[in-house]
Amino acid sequence: MKGDFIGFIYNGAHSSDMGIVRVSDGSRYNEDLLPTYQDKSLAIPGGDGAYFFGSNYTQKVIPIQIAFDHLTELQYRKLRQWLGDNKIHELIFDERPYKKYKVKVNGQPNLKTICFDEDNQRIYKGEGTINFIAYFPFAINVFKFLTDEIISEYDNINEWLDSSGIVEQGDYDTFDITNKHYELYNPGDLETDFKLKFNFNENGKIAKTNISFNTENQFNFNEITKIGNDYGVQVNTENNLIEGIDKNGKITGYIYNNYKESGVFFKIPLGKSTLSVIGATPASIEYNYLYF
Repeated sequence: MKGDFIGFIYNGAHSSDMGIVRVSDGSRYNEDLLPTYQDKSLAIPGGDGAYFFGSNYTQKVIPIQIAFDHLTELQYRKLRQWLGDNKIHELIFDERPYKKYKVKVNGQPNLKTICFDEDNQRIYKGEGTINFIAYFPFAINVFKFLTDEIISEYDNINEWLDSSGIVEQGDYDTFDITNKHYELYNPGDLETDFKLKFNFNENGKIAKTNISFNTENQFNFNEITKIGNDYGVQVNTENNLIEGIDKNGKITGYIYNNYKESGVFFKIPLGKSTLSVIGATPASIEYNYLYF
């Protein structure tokens, strides 16, 4: 069975392929609105209370109640294999197919079963619990922009489209050569990191460049000289690095942070924004939407 609140995708397979459905615990579903967070504080020496320095989200635990009424011995084995490789996989719920969590099974999945004999084969009926843990506590967008293919693929699109925030691409993420800027769109729940890529010219150089959203968010680098066989560089705000990349956009291991002149690495704010890039012409920009 597939459908809202009863089906999900994990480890490349749909729950219905494993002969299970997601169910509620009683008459209601339980869902944590936010990931686990940890406060950063320090006790005031010789005084009452503590200094508060902010909070960090640490992880998100996602419990799923399941049930089954015709689980064959073969499906039972496949269920073990599906859950038992101890690796990180994508988790996508049918009711919110626009976002995916990167999770692994947390702890020991538990099943309570009754065994029957039907048509000379063993059949299991029962229920159980699977706990997933997302060490990166936010979901990432499955779709970047709305397309005709997405509209035709999902029967329940009207129930989640507004919530997803995704729209048609239009001019978003396309560099405006005349005005030297990108029009960006972040419909997620949080500001997000980006990778801004530049290619070396025929002389092995990338011109001095200013990157900014406004006067407060600016990043400047001097003219960059090619190292080895690098095809270009990317300004990666997730790890605060200017990284060398090859023709396929893969990191080569060379770091160009010594060319950073001034400013700070910053993130893309929520909603619509304009990113100015004065100097070298960027090859592309990459970023995800982050959802709770």
